[in-house]
Amino acid sequence: MFPVTMDLTLSAADRQVLTGMLRATTLSAGVARRARIVLALADGRSYADIAAAHGVTDTYIAR
Repeated sequence: MFPVTMDLTLSAADRQVLTGMLRATTLSAGVARRARIVLALADGRSYADIAAAHGVTDTYIAR
């Protein structure tokens, strides 16, 4: 069982890079999904909420 939430803090620069990656048209779907998950974790969303929104398992989120 994984934690309900994860304490993840992103710097403004890191958040800007991840957000910029999501706007790129050449980014692979897998990398974009990972960026969205990292941003969701940084926003304090729970594993269950992220898993339901992105169709992934808690194991995938924890990687």
